[in-house]
Amino acid sequence: MVDEEDMDVPTSSNFSDEYRPVRPSSSADSTKRKIVIKNFKSHPVIPEISEVSEWHTINESIEAILENKKVITSLETLFNLVKSSTDQNHPKALYDRLLGVIREYCIQLKTTIELENDIPMSEDTCEVYILRFWNVWKVYPVKMTLIRNVFLYLDRVLLSQTGDSDILPIWEASMRMFRRVFFPDIENDFKSHKLFLALFLDIQRMMKHYDAQGIALREIFGMFSAIHMNDEFMEYLVLQINDTYSNKNLDLPCKDYIKYADNVIKQFRELVDLYFCEPSASRVVFEALLKCLISKSIKQIVLNGFDQLLDSDEISDVSRMFQLVRRVNGGEDIVRNEFAKYIKAKGQQHMETCSDKDFFKQLSLFKKRIDLIVEVGFVSSIDINKLRQTVRDSFESFMDSKGNKSAELIARHFNETLRKSKEYKEEDIDDAIVLFRFIRGKDIFEAYYKRDLAKRLLSDKSASVDAEKSILTKLKLECGAGFTHKLEGMFKDMENSAQLNNSFAQHLSDLTNTPKEKLKYYVRVITSDLWPNYDLYEVNLPREIETSLVDFSDYYKLKHGNRTINWIYSLSHAYVFARVRPGYVKEFLVNFSQTSVLLLFNSCEKWTFNEMLNATKLPKDELKKTILALHGSEAENSKQTRIINALCENGDINSKTTSDNVEKHSFVFNSKLTDSRYRIPVLNVYLKTPKEEKEQVEQEVNQDRQYQIDAAIVRIMKSRKELTHSALIQEIMAQLRFPVKSVDIKLRIASLIERDYLSRDQEDTNKYHYVS
Repeated sequence: MVDEEDMDVPTSSNFSDEYRPVRPSSSADSTKRKIVIKNFKSHPVIPEISEVSEWHTINESIEAILENKKVITSLETLFNLVKSSTDQNHPKALYDRLLGVIREYCIQLKTTIELENDIPMSEDTCEVYILRFWNVWKVYPVKMTLIRNVFLYLDRVLLSQTGDSDILPIWEASMRMFRRVFFPDIENDFKSHKLFLALFLDIQRMMKHYDAQGIALREIFGMFSAIHMNDEFMEYLVLQINDTYSNKNLDLPCKDYIKYADNVIKQFRELVDLYFCEPSASRVVFEALLKCLISKSIKQIVLNGFDQLLDSDEISDVSRMFQLVRRVNGGEDIVRNEFAKYIKAKGQQHMETCSDKDFFKQLSLFKKRIDLIVEVGFVSSIDINKLRQTVRDSFESFMDSKGNKSAELIARHFNETLRKSKEYKEEDIDDAIVLFRFIRGKDIFEAYYKRDLAKRLLSDKSASVDAEKSILTKLKLECGAGFTHKLEGMFKDMENSAQLNNSFAQHLSDLTNTPKEKLKYYVRVITSDLWPNYDLYEVNLPREIETSLVDFSDYYKLKHGNRTINWIYSLSHAYVFARVRPGYVKEFLVNFSQTSVLLLFNSCEKWTFNEMLNATKLPKDELKKTILALHGSEAENSKQTRIINALCENGDINSKTTSDNVEKHSFVFNSKLTDSRYRIPVLNVYLKTPKEEKEQVEQEVNQDRQYQIDAAIVRIMKSRKELTHSALIQEIMAQLRFPVKSVDIKLRIASLIERDYLSRDQEDTNKYHYVS
């Protein structure tokens, strides 16, 4: 009988205990009574394996295989000897003997490595040690495969008969024996193993583009898989990566640091994919590099030169940065916040430095640049909609920072694009619509747009009616039908006016077969509620004009009953034919006021300011503008555009007439006028400054806003019956489509209380009731 305790060779159970630590039982300290059942049947007597005649032959053959000597016994004979020994009912003893031989062989291999000259480990010497280790390993699995084939019968029988989970297959046992001998304390101290250090140093060499022993590396990493040591090496590799790359090169600008980090990650992963056998190795290495290169210092990286990175023309650099940063927990949020700051800062800079002329162009280019960054640089975003919302919020923020400037200048761009003198481009309109979306005060935009549209329609200077209506369609899609209702009504007025003029012409021709010769004129009838507000004033009409206007007024009343017509003289214009002197005829394109003044010179050669004022009944400021325009004081070459001359008290011609001294002069028609053009347009003179005009527009808009606030308050209270002050303010702000302060709403609430639309609660003054 074999006594395992007296044997020099460790048993299989002892061997397995080295690799399968037994967890302490939760009942180890329990005092439960155990029942012992004795087996009175005698154990069968198993002969010592050394006494078996077959073992001597088997042992000699195994040693010959391991020592690269010639095996005298054929492999078939060896297989049969192993089968015979196994069948003699001592497979476990044979198994333990075999492991003892393998163990001695592993110890012998390790000794050959340790006997060679030991040299300090560095990038220059690491490859020597790797090759030394590889030369030992590369023959080991080949010999273990041959031995496993010889002992294949033992392998099958032992595993099927014993049912002992601690007995491993011969191949697995041989791999674990190699690990036990070469890496005895690897679970506790993997940092100090020379092979691990040599491999990491060799990876660093390859990162510097030095040649590598590819076959040796692949087979050594394959060895880690075979002896189940991938986890230990990967843990060591992660620690080395952290020590090597953490807090390195953080002084570089964001653009340069991201290039450095991306290069390290790409090179490292390429090497891992090329040499490592473990499929998860690439992911583990990437996560470790990402953590030490990006995650630990993400705020420092992003804040150091982030604006310069976005300013650069290389979108690929932006994309590279975002690809890395977004993989870090919270990284995308950090980039999004810094991106918002960048947009607001750059946008505010445009708002403050760009001239009115270049405002739209610069802002449109900036928006396209931001869109390119989002759609190309940040295309890999987890939630691209959040980034787009960030862009919208940021643009709205800085575009409202200068009051109504954005609304005015974008409306001006529409006007310049749609005028006849400009070449219409659909792209310009689309760009303007994009920026229009960010304007919160869209009613301000509407006021400016309506004024410009009125000028284009009334002066027939629109590039295309189809283009105009196309823009209205785009605006309707953005803001709804209520936003474009009045603008569409203006076009309807133009169409109705065309029909009305045709029917009026037919009416005149039907009155008599030989109508007397009258002025040729065209009347546009506009609806006052749809168009901008214009000044109305009564004037002394020239006899030539009065008769024609009376005829049209009579026809209009005949056709539309009780409707009345108010003539807006400030919007009228005419072509006036003038015989400047015998044989010299010109045609002047002038407005109504200028026409009235020019016709005065048919009856008298010289007029003072007060005489003109009494004769025409024009408002004083309007007459001043008219005289200055006809005098040509605003033109660079006033001699060519001067239609009337100003005379001083002594009768000399005064070329420096201004709004301050115009009342002191007398005026005569300039009979010496010379101009190469036959039709001479006379420009209008504006006494109001652009600031005053803006104030007038904003005053009209604010008045309209008050009506909208009142309507919103009444509408909400009518449906809710009672509300607290804060709840009412919140609902009003949610309904209004323009920016409004709570103090303005408070004033409108007070106004509605005075007019008995609302009332305060008698017990709670912070609550309102609707008064039906």
